[in-house]
Amino acid sequence: MRRITMVLITLAMVFFITNQSLAAMGDVVDQFPIPDEISHVFDNGIAWDGDNLWVPCRSPAGGYYLGPHQIDPETGQLTGKALPNTRYSVAGIAFDRSKRIVWHLAYPSGPIYGVNVDTGSTVASFNPGVSWLHDIAFDGRYLWVTKDNGSVYQFDPYTRQRVGSFVGPGGITNPYGEGPNLQGVTHDGRYFWFTRAAGDGSDNQRYYKVDPEIALRDGHSEYAIVGYLDLPFASTLASDGKYLWTSYHDSATGMKMIAKIDTGSLEPIEPEPIEPYPSAAQAGVLYGVDSRYDGLYTIDLGNPESAAITFIGTLDPDHTRSGLNSKFVTPCSMAVDPSDGTLFVWNNTDSGATHSYRDIIYTGVLLTVDKCTGIATVVGPENPQGLGLGALAFGPDNKLYGLNYSLYEIDTETGQTTPIGGWLGLRIGAADFDPLTGTLYGIELTLYGPPRLVTINTNTGRATVVGRLSKSFGVIGSMVFTEAGTIIGSAGFALGSEILFEMDTTGQIFRTWKIPDIFIPQGLAFAPPCKQTIHVEIDIKPGSDLNPVNLKSNGVIPVAILTTDDFDATTVDAATVRFGPNEAEQEHYAFEDVDNDGDTDMIMHFRTQDTGIGPDDDEATLIGETLYGDYLTGTDSVRIVPQKGKK
Repeated sequence: MRRITMVLITLAMVFFITNQSLAAMGDVVDQFPIPDEISHVFDNGIAWDGDNLWVPCRSPAGGYYLGPHQIDPETGQLTGKALPNTRYSVAGIAFDRSKRIVWHLAYPSGPIYGVNVDTGSTVASFNPGVSWLHDIAFDGRYLWVTKDNGSVYQFDPYTRQRVGSFVGPGGITNPYGEGPNLQGVTHDGRYFWFTRAAGDGSDNQRYYKVDPEIALRDGHSEYAIVGYLDLPFASTLASDGKYLWTSYHDSATGMKMIAKIDTGSLEPIEPEPIEPYPSAAQAGVLYGVDSRYDGLYTIDLGNPESAAITFIGTLDPDHTRSGLNSKFVTPCSMAVDPSDGTLFVWNNTDSGATHSYRDIIYTGVLLTVDKCTGIATVVGPENPQGLGLGALAFGPDNKLYGLNYSLYEIDTETGQTTPIGGWLGLRIGAADFDPLTGTLYGIELTLYGPPRLVTINTNTGRATVVGRLSKSFGVIGSMVFTEAGTIIGSAGFALGSEILFEMDTTGQIFRTWKIPDIFIPQGLAFAPPCKQTIHVEIDIKPGSDLNPVNLKSNGVIPVAILTTDDFDATTVDAATVRFGPNEAEQEHYAFEDVDNDGDTDMIMHFRTQDTGIGPDDDEATLIGETLYGDYLTGTDSVRIVPQKGKK
């Protein structure tokens, strides 16, 4: 009997191994229903943590939504592990295995927020700045989000900024009905996988396998698709390196299902984090200055066709955007100090220096510019140097350089210039340092044909021609390197023809954006975003007028952040909030109408012994950030009990 049993086990193992080995690319090797305990609240989303699956849930009654639950892929049952409830409807989730973070994408327009899977605490949160988002993926370094209309956005979770984008498989469509919407996305360690309706009249969904390097290089997926599958279902996606996992609604049975799909990989691929992480100066917001409006603005390159411009303000606060009577009318170059994110601008002339086009009177001065207001301040004494510059750039040595027909070193404390070498042999209209090699690149300022791209030796001031740009878009405005080592530049023939372009360090241009309602940006720089300080109303110990604090207490102090006409407390990033002199972290928080005025406030609790409040204190301050990155601060009175000399 024992021999028969062993034979049967052996045959069963052979059948199992043979059955698995016969699985081909596109085969569904397993599928099971969403566990009964959560099937009634499951909507979309799936992620792989290395051993198990995670799916988000939501309450059908509205209000709070159940947090993601973990599922054992072998049994199809819940493991008993779940994350805290959330106030957002979650469209997709992704897992960062190295940091044990589940990234959530709230539908339809964010925020994107990360929750530590071991502690359940929110560790990061930011607003993506785009709407109608569907799914999210993590590639070991960056977050990737799909938009219903076909766009794919790349976000840096460390700087909370959008750093790239491309058009997904199938091109751009109307998210409200015309054309199949882009849905799921995942990363298998080397390639992206996207899901979209096949578009052949069937009910099939097409699973596209896309090379991310080609898609980012071209700005679209047309030549980046390296394979696809057609299956009769799809929604959101996850990958374990060998198999795809998809969560979907089975229209035939009405059941909510999870399917495991063979992708043809032989071995699982482990994503590896990409190092080093970019510096703050390289990975921030793209700022621009120009001499049409004589002001500062931000540039959003998220739309693959047209840049979005947000005007911040004029450099001279005493004039309007007409440019009349301004002290600073030709801000022609800009650079960001990598040590602290300060914006420096070189202004060539002011309105008091009357001149004709052929007889320019330069009154060049170095400025610093406030990123929140656009207001400029002259560096050092206001003594015009009579020098016009076409470019500014900070080097790896943290020195500021200026360029026109020659190379100059600029003192950031006084604004004074010192020439390096002699004539460059051409006039430079744009320049920046390659963050990957430390080489200074410049683009020629010319009206005739494609301009020359050069490298410049900062010791000798000599230029070496690399080649010419592959296209001519008119007069060069500025250039700035991205963290990936590509160049964003600006140019235009005349008003209405301005563009931004992206190229490599050989001069090959591979992407362009139109610029609406703005002149050629004559200065470009990536810098950390402006963070304004918002003064919020807080209430320590709501319901008490005296706000008594017993310093011997081992309990907690409740503190409410109140919603007012000017501030929405639900926009507070709870993970950033600190209270008291020792900046204690909150123990837990909730949203409720604390002051009974009909709106939603935030109530938080801090351990008394952690706050650092002392016997002589009569007030305590709370600090933090909003989900949009602004600082917040609020102060309320406290009364220490028992008072000195009393028992």
